[in-house]
Amino acid sequence: PPERIVSIDSDSVEILFAIGEGHRIVATHDFVSYPLEADRIPRVGSGFALNLEKIVELNPDLVYLFFDRFKPELEALGLKVLYINSLNREIPEVMEHIRLWGLITGNTESANQQIARFEERLAVVQQKLEVIERGPRVYHHTYEFWAPGADTLVGRIYSFLRADLITAEQSGWKQISQELVVAKDPQIIVAGEFSFEEVKDSAILKTTTAVKENKVVLPIRGSLSVAGPRLIDAIEELAEVLYPELFP
Repeated sequence: PPERIVSIDSDSVEILFAIGEGHRIVATHDFVSYPLEADRIPRVGSGFALNLEKIVELNPDLVYLFFDRFKPELEALGLKVLYINSLNREIPEVMEHIRLWGLITGNTESANQQIARFEERLAVVQQKLEVIERGPRVYHHTYEFWAPGADTLVGRIYSFLRADLITAEQSGWKQISQELVVAKDPQIIVAGEFSFEEVKDSAILKTTTAVKENKVVLPIRGSLSVAGPRLIDAIEELAEVLYPELFP
């Protein structure tokens, strides 16, 4: 198992700490925010710019990437690189990613425990949703109006929750106009930590049903943008937001 991992990926950082293997991480990227223990880990850049010299100095025996932008440069430096495109996962693939890190670190027991908890809680949500034919219209808002299509992990989560995602017809993540949001008239707007105020401050969005009825929500448990063990927290919280009568 690798002893010195550089992880340019929030998913794997959270997974490694969750299965008790966070001590193997010697560096990560600038935007990792969880868990608190990760604050002590050196940062070596982001998906836009990596400090290759610093990575080499850390002498890693594995560099993990969820995008391939710097893969050729890292391999040219003689580093062992694992690249997996994880931008548009299915929900079951999140469990497989946890399983993968259990295999890489040799800690399959802890990884399997995390998977079992995730699947058990997911099954409870799914069972309660059996009475729902079609959920409310939802707009998922991130910074500067970037929104997910149905073929993204976030889109698939809304589909699992039987919600009517107003941007489902698009592919991938795209920047949309406020006018499009108004035309689709969401009943609920789910915003992120750094984009919540954009919705609140928008004069255009004040005409939507979601804003009129004060249904602009900021989930605080887990993260829909990080496909790790905490994703189930975010799914459960979204279910509570969409169907408070089913998830009191």
